[in-house]
Amino acid sequence: MYGVIVFYTQEVSISGVILSTVSGTKAFFLTCVLILFSFAHASTLRIGVIHDNVGERENFAIIKKAFESTHPNITLDISGYYSDTYKGLVKTWLETQTGPDVLYWYGSERLKHFARNQSLESLQDVWEQNGADGFFSPEIKTILSVDDVPYAMPISYYPWTFFYNAGVFKRLGLSPPQTWDAFLDTCERLKQANIIPINIGYKSAWPLGAWFDYLNVRLNGAAFHRQLLRGNISFKHEKVRDVLVKWKYLIDQGYFLKDGVSFDWHQPMPLMYRGLTGMTLAGQFLSPRIPQQVKHSIKMFPFPILTGATENVVIAPSDVFVLRKGSTQKEAAKAFLTYLTTHAVQVAYNEHAGGYSPRNDVLNNKNYFVETGQRVLRESDTLVPFFDRLAPEAFSTLAMAVMSAFMQQPDIDIALEKFETLRRKHLMVDEP
Repeated sequence: MYGVIVFYTQEVSISGVILSTVSGTKAFFLTCVLILFSFAHASTLRIGVIHDNVGERENFAIIKKAFESTHPNITLDISGYYSDTYKGLVKTWLETQTGPDVLYWYGSERLKHFARNQSLESLQDVWEQNGADGFFSPEIKTILSVDDVPYAMPISYYPWTFFYNAGVFKRLGLSPPQTWDAFLDTCERLKQANIIPINIGYKSAWPLGAWFDYLNVRLNGAAFHRQLLRGNISFKHEKVRDVLVKWKYLIDQGYFLKDGVSFDWHQPMPLMYRGLTGMTLAGQFLSPRIPQQVKHSIKMFPFPILTGATENVVIAPSDVFVLRKGSTQKEAAKAFLTYLTTHAVQVAYNEHAGGYSPRNDVLNNKNYFVETGQRVLRESDTLVPFFDRLAPEAFSTLAMAVMSAFMQQPDIDIALEKFETLRRKHLMVDEP
C-alpha cells in the first residue's frame, strides 16, 4: 500500500513539462500514477569500491551525488573497504554471485579470470552503444576483453615510479639516478648519511611485485616477462636468477627499510616525508595521499635503466569497473557504467585517484605529479601490467609470499625452487 499526498496547484511540473490547471480529481489521479510509476522504476544499485583514505571516500561521494542528480530513479548504495579486505571480498562475491552489482576491479588477468569463469556480464552492448572504440585505444580494450568481448569499462591507469624526498637529495648533492649504477651510488650515499635509502612496507606482499616486475622487464624485456608469468618459461632460467641477484644485492647492502614486513605499504611513508628515508617505489595512487604541507618536497623519477636493456618498459596497471553476472539491476548498472566513461567523470575521478583517464581525448589537469607521470608513460616503449594483474591469482598471491620470504632471507636457490614449484602447480604448463 502506497501513501499519497494530495495537493492542488495551478501548474504541475513533470520532468520539465508544465501542465495547465487541472481539476482536483485529475490532480489526485495524476499524483497516484506518478508515485506508482516512480516506485515501479526506482532501483538501488549496489557498488563495491576501495576506500583506503578520505580522498577515495570523497571521490565516490561526488560520483554518487552527481549521478543521482541526473538519474533520479537510481540510488547508489556505495560500500567501501580497505584494499586488502576488498580483494578477498570480490573473489567471494563473484564466485557466489552475491554482494554488490558493480565492482571496482583490476584490468588484465585479474579481470579475465572471472570473465572466463562466467562470473562477469559482457559489456559489449555498452561498449558499442557508447562508441567506446572511438575514445579508448585497442590496447586498453585488450586488457579488459576475452575473445574481443569487453567485460569492463576502464576508469584509470597510471605508472609505478620512484617518489623521493627532494630536500634530502639536494642536501646531499644527489640527482635522480637514470642508470642502475647511479641508483646504487645514490643508495650508498643515503646510507652513509644515516638515511634509509628505500622506504618499503610489505605486510601485504603485493608491493614487492613491482620490484620483481621492474628488475625483470628492465633486464630481460617485456616479452620474456609476459611469457614467464604465463608459465611458458621456467623460473630456473638464468635470466630470472639475474633478477634475484640484483635484488639480493640491495637487500644485503641494507638499502631497504628494516622490518618492512611489519608495515602495510602506506604506514612507513611519513618516514620519507620527514627525511628519515630517501625514496620509495610506488604507484601514482601515492600522490594524492601525500600531505599538503610536504608535497613541495616530494618528487618523482622513473625506474633506472639497467645495463643492456633494449627497451624502456614501464609498469602501468589499469583500474576498471565490472558488472556481476548475477546482478538483478543490469539496466541501472549499465547506465552507471556508461556514466563512468564520460569525459567529465573520468577527469574528475582521476583528480582524486591520482591516475589518468584512459580516454584518448582527455587532457588531465596539470600538476607536478600528473605531468611527471604522463611523461613517464609517454616516453615508454612498452607498458606492462602489475605482477598480480598479469599472472593468475592462484600463482601470483603465493609467488609474492615467496618474494616476502626472500626479502627477509635472500636465498636465491630456495626462491627459484619455490617459484618453479608454483609455476608447475598453478600455471600448469610443461617444462619448455
